[in-house]
Amino acid sequence: MTREELDWKQYDMMALTIRWGIELLLKANVFYYAVTGAILSFYLSRPAPQPSTLKFALVVPALLALVLAVIFLIAGPICVIVCTAAGLFDLWVDFRRQRHHPMLP
Repeated sequence: MTREELDWKQYDMMALTIRWGIELLLKANVFYYAVTGAILSFYLSRPAPQPSTLKFALVVPALLALVLAVIFLIAGPICVIVCTAAGLFDLWVDFRRQRHHPMLP
């Protein structure tokens, strides 16, 4: 394989990884909104005098929101650090590779 083919292969792998991550985030958000909507519609469809234990059903969406917020707040900076480190390493590898310039002997 030539170097250009390897670069395109690496680009394709990175694009697939990013696509997988975005798809996973979208699925997590859809799941969160589906669960929250179902619980809220169940809670709000009950008549006015509700048992006090039914209010605890609202804790599930709140905890799910808190967990997702913590995951996203931690994953954001980690992603920036990892992507920056990967980019710097890729630059380091490119600078170490000697290229033949057509004007030089």
